[in-house]
Amino acid sequence: MKKLLSIAMASLAVAALADPPANTASPTIGVTAITTSLQSTIVSVPFTSLNGGGAIDVKQLVDTQGFVNGDWLYVFDGTSYYSWRFADGVWTAVTSVSTSGGIIPAEVNDAKSAVSAPGAIWVVFKDPPSAEKTFYIYGQYAAITSQSIVNGKSNLVANPLQSAAVPTVAGPVKGDSIVVPSASATGSTTYSYTQKRNQPDTLGWYDPSGTKLEAFPATPQGQGFWYIRNASEGECSISWSAPVGH
Repeated sequence: MKKLLSIAMASLAVAALADPPANTASPTIGVTAITTSLQSTIVSVPFTSLNGGGAIDVKQLVDTQGFVNGDWLYVFDGTSYYSWRFADGVWTAVTSVSTSGGIIPAEVNDAKSAVSAPGAIWVVFKDPPSAEKTFYIYGQYAAITSQSIVNGKSNLVANPLQSAAVPTVAGPVKGDSIVVPSASATGSTTYSYTQKRNQPDTLGWYDPSGTKLEAFPATPQGQGFWYIRNASEGECSISWSAPVGH
């Protein structure tokens, strides 16, 4: 749960702060515990930088506790992935291959380390977990409840709230889809915005079995999914709220 840092985490965060500007209030530090049994997990960027807000360095966002050598961290900008490998207690930028097949030097990866809230990144463990694993993200708390989806792109989207939350899409169009990482044989579950043939009144979100959804399943705190936006349409947005009864 997002909360004020424990004494141990607070000391870690203070160490990450540069000298703050004079006559400014101390930031409210937030933490989210991410608990997952998946090898690949989409992770929320619900916080801003501890150094005055704004974009946060991904290596500061994701605490090193809970990771082992060979785990990976990715930033996706809608075109290419930028990569860091966990080694000897730190996230280290490495030379990688872009989605277009080109080489991305390590220094370019590191230059892409600043990520903005609201957003999402991607964590991949070296090996599939044999049991649930927990790691932490932290930064300056930001009250975020919605985010934009860019047209014609694969968008990383994640729950920014301090608890499990249900996403609501404003402005979905036929052809949109949501791909949620899962432990299924395919590694994901896909929800499609579509309709039954020649029945426009059936337009809506459908699960893989063809059942129309009344609402999406709740997304665990700090976790997310891919939103694939119809290339011919403009932007839409996603808002997050606590499940009914919570």
